Amino acid sequence: MSAISSGNPEQMPTTQQSASRLQSPPTEDAPEVGVVAWGDVVLSEAEHYIDPDGVHVIRSLEFDVNAYDEDFETAVGMFVDNAEDYCSYLANLAREQTARPHELEMLGSLYERVMAIRNERERELSQDLAVALMRKVNRVFGRNVLAPKWRQRMTPPSSSPPSSG
Repeated sequence: MSAISSGNPEQMPTTQQSASRLQSPPTEDAPEVGVVAWGDVVLSEAEHYIDPDGVHVIRSLEFDVNAYDEDFETAVGMFVDNAEDYCSYLANLAREQTARPHELEMLGSLYERVMAIRNERERELSQDLAVALMRKVNRVFGRNVLAPKWRQRMTPPSSSPPSSG
């Protein structure tokens, strides 16, 4: 299986698909099957096909979630967003005590995956923001101000050696 994504693979949701993608476009009658994932976190097993109008359709094989767009990568990103929305919908049903047993089962499974993806997104965003901030600070000061530095002692050393703590 290969991963298909655009942009930085660490920050984009992906679908892992069979090699059939390279042979002929998948159709509703003969979709390709894979998973939608963010990094190493699998959100859902899904099928992908291109409808007669050229729209990419991604449909979960586990949950009542789908997405479609003329651009494949956009459809994959929309699928992740739609899964989060569906998880919120199921959580509201559970909170209102109107969820059916199969909806509670889906919520339990989907919630864990959505939270794992949110955590991964936040971790990546924090790293990206830290790098961007360091670059800006370094540009302003013209040097790497956040790097470790040697500083010469300004007071004479004491007669006793430093404690080994």
